[in-house]
Amino acid sequence: MKNLIKKISLLFICAITIVSCSDNGADNIFGESPTERQNKRQEEFSQLLQSSPEGWKMTYFTDDPRYTDTDQQLGGWTFVMKFTDDKHVTMVSDFSTESLEPKESLYEIKIGSTTAVSFATATWISLLADSGNAPTSNLSGYGYKGSNEFLYYGKDGEDIILRSSKYQIKIRLQKATAEDWTNLDEARQTAQLLASAGNFEVEINNNGTITSNENYAFNPSARFVTNTESDSLSFGVAPMPNGLKVIKPIQVGEEEATDFTYDEISNTFISNLSNGNYAKIKLGEPVLVSDIVNDYYFGVLGISGHPLNSSSDSFIDIYLDADSALAEDPNVSGLYGFFIVPDQSFIQYLLINEEGTAIINPRPNRLIASYSVDDSTGTLTLVDGGWQDSSSDIYTDALQGINDVLFSPEGLKVISTGTFFEGDPVFFLENNNGISIGTNGIAN
Repeated sequence: MKNLIKKISLLFICAITIVSCSDNGADNIFGESPTERQNKRQEEFSQLLQSSPEGWKMTYFTDDPRYTDTDQQLGGWTFVMKFTDDKHVTMVSDFSTESLEPKESLYEIKIGSTTAVSFATATWISLLADSGNAPTSNLSGYGYKGSNEFLYYGKDGEDIILRSSKYQIKIRLQKATAEDWTNLDEARQTAQLLASAGNFEVEINNNGTITSNENYAFNPSARFVTNTESDSLSFGVAPMPNGLKVIKPIQVGEEEATDFTYDEISNTFISNLSNGNYAKIKLGEPVLVSDIVNDYYFGVLGISGHPLNSSSDSFIDIYLDADSALAEDPNVSGLYGFFIVPDQSFIQYLLINEEGTAIINPRPNRLIASYSVDDSTGTLTLVDGGWQDSSSDIYTDALQGINDVLFSPEGLKVISTGTFFEGDPVFFLENNNGISIGTNGIAN
């Protein structure tokens, strides 16, 4: 009984001691309060982000199949960013021609279960996080599946390891160089090599046994290479200034090919492995814009599943503005679409009535005074010839935004995607500002 009383007394003394410690807080144990520790961690991460003189570079595969539970549908995009102080970050990206220009925005360091960097205002990486900004109709409502917030998981040498808040995809921030800020357009040119190659093949050498598959098509908006016979052989790419990176590797025996260097002489991307093994992405003959224009005219139609839905958000906005403006005409319900017919020197707009069917008359024609093709740059340039008749002038304001894109003085890059819509090849028309239009090629 006495022993029991002693034990109870000891427990009581311990309880008083614990309460006494808690009265002084955990500060006496750790030397600082939880708030002070969080502020310190926040400050340390912020200083780390600001520590690289030229900032940081990251390549982001938003649906990296190692972390998601869905089939890969997207490639990777590169971002270079400099955290100039505790609030401001400047960023460039190879996402579009527009994103090659530095853009400043705000960021913040968040403290929760772990430390995170959040891009608080819109910047180039936000284009991947916008669910309304989809590169293909299959990703409608998902966008590019990216994130605006990244969790800090420590360092690996000089690299910073992050994980996206969406899908927990591991991303490596590497110290950037001055060249990284200026060579992103070269990466876009690498993507253009794939887009203009037409059919190409993947060749594998595994211990002297060479196999190849020719059934590949590239979608430049999604940066995804589709094998038309087997989904398991499809993969996303991140274009680099002189090569490609893939996250879903091309298997060569027991080895994996992930990094490819471009060889201009053979027009091939090569990943050299051990013992003479390799994987090659062998590009076909370029698809010439002159041949495309000779063989096809371009359809842009506002119907479900049409390549128009894969246009850049900026063009979708222009199209919808035109649609709304036309609806102010009591005889017109909106814009059904248009055809670009260089060989016959016109762009024909199709209007719809309240029943949603195309109006036969009028079909306003914007004339093409002349056009030229530059196969070396893959560019089609249209010269504006005005409306075909004066009655079309009533549509001038409504359709001016579309005409401004189509008659861009620098021309339109014609990008072959290697994919098809109802049997017609799909092409993107992209102006110098990165505004792209999804079209189907209709045989002349």
